[in-house]
Amino acid sequence: MAAVAGVVAVVTQTSVLHAEPGTPAPETPVPTIAAESTSEDAPEQASAAAPVPAPAVTAATYDPPTVDEVAYVRYLVSQDPSYAGTASVDGGAGAQYLSADLADPSLSADGDRRYTLFYFDYVTDQLQHYVVNLTAGTVESVTEGAGVQPAPTDQETLLAFQLLLADPLSQGIKDEFLAATGEELTDPAQTTFAAHAYTAGPADLGAETCGVQRCLQLMAQAPDGRYLTTTPLVVNLSAQTVTSVK
Repeated sequence: MAAVAGVVAVVTQTSVLHAEPGTPAPETPVPTIAAESTSEDAPEQASAAAPVPAPAVTAATYDPPTVDEVAYVRYLVSQDPSYAGTASVDGGAGAQYLSADLADPSLSADGDRRYTLFYFDYVTDQLQHYVVNLTAGTVESVTEGAGVQPAPTDQETLLAFQLLLADPLSQGIKDEFLAATGEELTDPAQTTFAAHAYTAGPADLGAETCGVQRCLQLMAQAPDGRYLTTTPLVVNLSAQTVTSVK
C-alpha cells in the first residue's frame, strides 16, 4: 500500500478538463498521464487471435512514451493473471485504465525500458499499480492498495456527470443553468466541466466511504462562464449514487 501511495502522489493532483464541444483534437496523439482510450478499441480488449504487437522500434531509454509502446504495455497488463475478474467503471470486464508513464530509468541498471501503469478495479475498489518491462515484454510487478485515488479519466468524469444529472439532487444545478441560458440542462456537453477524486472528511455524512470507494466532485461552467453549484454534491462511482455533503 505504501508503494502505491508513493508512486501515485503526483497523479492525484491532476483533474480532467472537458472543453466545449467542437474543440479540435490534437493532431498527433501523445500518451499522457490521462487515459488515451478506455473504450471497446482499447488495447486491453484485444483478442488472443489478434494481440497488440510489440513496437517495431523501441525508443531509447530516456525518450518520451510512444503511442505504440503504451498500447503494447497495456495489452501485456491485460494478459496478467491479476487482471482477470476485475471490472471497469461501466461494469465491463477488465479494470479501469487510468494512466501510463515511463518508469524512472535511473532505478534500474539493465537499461531496459519500463512503464508504470495504474488501473482501478471497481470489483474490489483497489488501485492496481503495474510495472511492465517493455524490452522483455513482461509484467514485472503488481501492487494493490485501497484508499489512494488518482485523478479521474475522461470516461469516469463523463459518467459521473451523467449520474449527477439523472439524480433529483441535481435540480438546483438545472435551475441555475436554465436561468443562465434559457435552456434545460440534459447533457454534460452543454457545459465545460472538470472533476477531481474526492475523499470524505470527518463531517461528510453520506460520503464516508469516499476515498476507499471511487468518488468524484464535479465543477461545471455554463456557456456564459458562470460556475454551477456542483461542489456540494459527490458522485460515488463505485456505488453509482449521488450524495450531498454540504
